[in-house]
Amino acid sequence: MTRIAPPSEEDYSHEPSNMSLCGDSYFFSGRFRSYGRVPKAIEEHDELDFDHVHGEFTTEYIVLGPNERYFRCRRIREGEVAAMNTSDLEDYEEITDFCDDHQIERPASLCFGPNGTFYIRSVNDQEKWNLPADTVRDALQVLPGATQSGAQSLWLGAGGSWVVQYRDGSFRFNLRGRYASLERALRQAQEDGVRISGLALNPLDENSYACVFSDGLVEYEAGIAAFDGKEFEKWCEENFELKELHKLLEEISEVTRSQWP
Repeated sequence: MTRIAPPSEEDYSHEPSNMSLCGDSYFFSGRFRSYGRVPKAIEEHDELDFDHVHGEFTTEYIVLGPNERYFRCRRIREGEVAAMNTSDLEDYEEITDFCDDHQIERPASLCFGPNGTFYIRSVNDQEKWNLPADTVRDALQVLPGATQSGAQSLWLGAGGSWVVQYRDGSFRFNLRGRYASLERALRQAQEDGVRISGLALNPLDENSYACVFSDGLVEYEAGIAAFDGKEFEKWCEENFELKELHKLLEEISEVTRSQWP
């Protein structure tokens, strides 16, 4: 899908940064920089790196799925083409139909899970999913025939594991004994009333995940995706604007301390 429009007239700064892991591949889509290692089915040169401040593309959004399936949308800075979609969704025809029916260039939330499972939500909260019955019941918390839920994002991992965040900011999870260090971080975040800002579960590796919380905490285990941790932390700092967040939290803490008797 290619959309023709004057791209300079549109602002996509509201589109959040996104993280995707699948097997030994990864892609981190950000406002200022996007990079990753992807299957050659996506790009012959599999190491990708995009500068969205000065480069040709203002956004590069790639969500990776099993069997080298993927969703890809890029926005171009100049010219008549505003958005290009070059996805391969051969095993996910329902997603293709959903995007066509709702004229979706880039979904608000999209995740591919194992065994053909998926969840997608549009910016106006239309939803489509193919999920096990217990995930529909426990994560989306709707009846089997429902077509809409209260989910903001649903992330699918190995062995039927999942994390869901609702539109009120609360979240639930069932990691089924996988992603152990993430489970500890999620429980602490729930206790502290912290939201999830970004998350990726590797559906092909139960020890591979990446998570950014709304208080600026970054948790990850690269696993077989083997991304560089220090580079990832720097990307999170820039594209989730964690420097500004940490500065604000420090200022709030100082004000609070100054008001102590």
